[in-house]
Amino acid sequence: MATDIKQEIHYVVAETYDLCQEKIQTLCGKNYRILQKRFVKTKGFLGLFKKDALEVAYIVLPENTYSKYHNFSLQGVPYPGSGQQSINQMGTNSTTSTDFQREKEKILSENKLPNPQITEVLKEIKALREDVSTMQNYSPEDEHESVIKVRKLLEDNEFSPAYTRKIIDRLKKEFTIDDLEDFSQVEMKVVDWIGESIKIADITLRSRPQIIILVGPTGVGKTTTVAKIAAQYNPNASEHPLRVCLFNADNYRIGAKNQIETYASLLSIPIATIDKDGDFVKKINSYGTDTDVIIVDTLGCGQKDYEKIGILRRRLETKGVIPEVYLTLTAMTKLSDMRDILQQFEVFAYNSVIVTKLDETGCIGNLISVLDEKNKSIAYLTTGQSVPNDIEVASVVKLLMMLNGFKIDRNHIEEKFSN
Repeated sequence: MATDIKQEIHYVVAETYDLCQEKIQTLCGKNYRILQKRFVKTKGFLGLFKKDALEVAYIVLPENTYSKYHNFSLQGVPYPGSGQQSINQMGTNSTTSTDFQREKEKILSENKLPNPQITEVLKEIKALREDVSTMQNYSPEDEHESVIKVRKLLEDNEFSPAYTRKIIDRLKKEFTIDDLEDFSQVEMKVVDWIGESIKIADITLRSRPQIIILVGPTGVGKTTTVAKIAAQYNPNASEHPLRVCLFNADNYRIGAKNQIETYASLLSIPIATIDKDGDFVKKINSYGTDTDVIIVDTLGCGQKDYEKIGILRRRLETKGVIPEVYLTLTAMTKLSDMRDILQQFEVFAYNSVIVTKLDETGCIGNLISVLDEKNKSIAYLTTGQSVPNDIEVASVVKLLMMLNGFKIDRNHIEEKFSN
């Protein structure tokens, strides 16, 4: 039976419908109801590069009223900017194609708004009706027990809904009913698929001097990580007898200069400061002739701090030099924020990430999901604050061994994913 909707209407904006749902679930769990969706234009970076996004309207339901398969109707709820008066009694399986066509013709004949605008509204209504119909027709009883177990494991490891759906769809496509009876084989294959989705960066030095720049939000541990990487190439290290220099491009954070200078002193390597635009190229020309590796520490920028991002981008401009840029982020970052960070720092043309504080989280599904989604590789993993320790080159095996609930055959994955 239809229920009048009188609660406050909320809105979220994201690139896809799945991402909108993830944002809503982050805010209010599963106690919500989708009202409408429409395409909008995002503002873009510094007002440029506008692109299409989806805006979803929803309401928060009282506790204990959520049902994954419940019917609903929209009773006279106006949606801002859609050009419609209201939406009535929509969202149940009883609406047939004939009924919908009849409603369409009725609205077109009675409404005074231009036909193209009404047509767009009807398209959105129809799309929402199809989404609801799909949700209502779904039944977990239709799935094999092994599929249900895999879905639960992925959800427990905080993989994104889109990533989980991709694995489940592949499982249903490649496994027969008889094959699904052997859960140990199913589990091993799913772990393999997860491992195949993890990309590891090539950290081989390709030029002289090799310029390595770490960018990222505040508080992710960039300065400590810079020191750890520098220690890998320390002139006193027998494995990497390379000449290393540190550059500091963080003059905003209190104590940042002292911290990086302390690390440089302990490692017995020179350090230079980038104070203004144009300094970077000058310092490269000055130190580069006698240096194999230059590692640059930068100021932390919030993913929505466009002014600081713009300042840092100008300060790191180079001519004739292509640096290796790593986005540094902590493993504890929630999925939606991680996605925003990866998107906003694209302006630095990074290809790989460094994941810090891996020891402080119990789930890495969000990390694997978003990196797969954005097609980014992982260069280093850090697992503590100790310098020069607590850093290692990223590996698929290391990440797979952190999965919760899966029975991992270490010998198998080491053989399959050893570099």
